[in-house]
Amino acid sequence: MRSNISITLNKRRKKNLFRKVSIFSSIILVLIVSFLFCLNTESMKINIITVSGNSSISSEVITEIAKGVMKEKILWLIPTDNMFFLKSRTIKNQLLAELKVVKGTDIKYTGFNSIDISVIERSQLALWCEGGASLSENCYSLDEDGYIYEKTSGLNASSTEKYFGLIDGDPINKNYFSCSKFKEVYKLYKGLEEIGLNPKSFNAVNEHDYEVSFAKNGKIIFNDKKTFENILINLQSVINNGDIKTDSESLNKIKNIDLRYGNKVIIS
Repeated sequence: MRSNISITLNKRRKKNLFRKVSIFSSIILVLIVSFLFCLNTESMKINIITVSGNSSISSEVITEIAKGVMKEKILWLIPTDNMFFLKSRTIKNQLLAELKVVKGTDIKYTGFNSIDISVIERSQLALWCEGGASLSENCYSLDEDGYIYEKTSGLNASSTEKYFGLIDGDPINKNYFSCSKFKEVYKLYKGLEEIGLNPKSFNAVNEHDYEVSFAKNGKIIFNDKKTFENILINLQSVINNGDIKTDSESLNKIKNIDLRYGNKVIIS
């Protein structure tokens, strides 16, 4: 008798538990479906995208890239064009991958249905060009970190510093030296300008040997066995001593200034 009562009670408990689980599952399912339905309504979508910080890239281009990412869905069901599931990191990575002129980006919510995409664009500091100084039709923009990011016109940028060497193949998305080394090279270039040698271009013959063209056909030849600071000091010394005169006529007569041998400055 007791056994029958226990069996009956167990069945009743299981039935009640099953009913509760079914009700709870149904409620959860209804909530999920309702939430998905709400996410797909216009009132939940991000429909305003503003862009700031851009100058060379149109806002439309940046917006279209963002919208392309926002069309993606999670598990083919969950829309990502809303503030709950917006793929901000993916949008940032896509902008950096497709727009090489973009150095950094940030996305902020400016409202429930609006975001602002701010970008930091690279600024051209100089040019990296293929070939030699006399064959510089194919030139590319170089930023302050030595990063090459887009093709430009070398013929229409005669006043811009030009750098050659080191890179084979497509140069875009590559670095001319490391960031720190390029900053040293650029500082040297500017130092040569300050002491009156009027450099025209910098050529890396290889990782350790360099040439700077100046005046009509002159070259400053050196390597990295000495610091660039010491090279400038040595050059300033021979200028102060009168061994090198910095007027145009005198500089045009110089073929080579060789600094590869200790502290010697060989002028020919």
